Amino acid sequence: MLQPVPDIDRPSSIAPYVRAFEAWAEQTLGLGISLPMLTGSHALALFGEGIRNTLILVAGSIGATFGFALLFLRGVRAHSIWLPFATRSLVNLLQSSPVVLLLILAYYLATAVLNFDAAVALSTAIAVLGLSNGANAGSAMADAAETLIQESPGTAPPTIAVLRRSATQVTGFAVNAARGSALASFIGTPELLTALTDIASVSSERKTTYAILLLFYVGIVGVVVWISGALVRRFGTAEAGA
Repeated sequence: MLQPVPDIDRPSSIAPYVRAFEAWAEQTLGLGISLPMLTGSHALALFGEGIRNTLILVAGSIGATFGFALLFLRGVRAHSIWLPFATRSLVNLLQSSPVVLLLILAYYLATAVLNFDAAVALSTAIAVLGLSNGANAGSAMADAAETLIQESPGTAPPTIAVLRRSATQVTGFAVNAARGSALASFIGTPELLTALTDIASVSSERKTTYAILLLFYVGIVGVVVWISGALVRRFGTAEAGA
């Protein structure tokens, strides 16, 4: 008979400061704030790991979106009989498949050949989010290439010109990849949603925990939107100058 696992977390190094802030918020502002993700040492480590993995997931998903978009563009424009047809068929399949279904399918494929751990979960989620949004971005780039060919018949438009023409759509799907990063929790990816859910399952606090989660994801998406908007304006200015 094994001893029960202790569910009492040791106080973190910043626990006294967090408790003081909670007391100040209660007395001064009348807000009952509880921050269990900061007061326990294990919870704090889990919270930090969730933030780090979420940032990796968002950055990786955006990079994978651009990478797969370029691959799909090359496949559609390939001088071959079967490759453009196969690429368009794959793009249509990815565009018509829910991301959650793709995540679950990728999870089963990954666990069939690999031991599922944090690195495999992150890689799987990045690949799925990149494929799903990259298919849409690649389709937009292919449409942009067609318009450039119609404007200058007989010439193959360079990739940078295609990217400039489809910058708004491509950056939109990159933002969508950042927004969809929370879906990775469906397959147990250790990002912030999973970490805070684990912390909330032990503590009795819910409101502050998920308010922090909401603000964190809103902040990430806001930063991605701002950067994307700056890139779109830069590409638009460059195209207008050209």
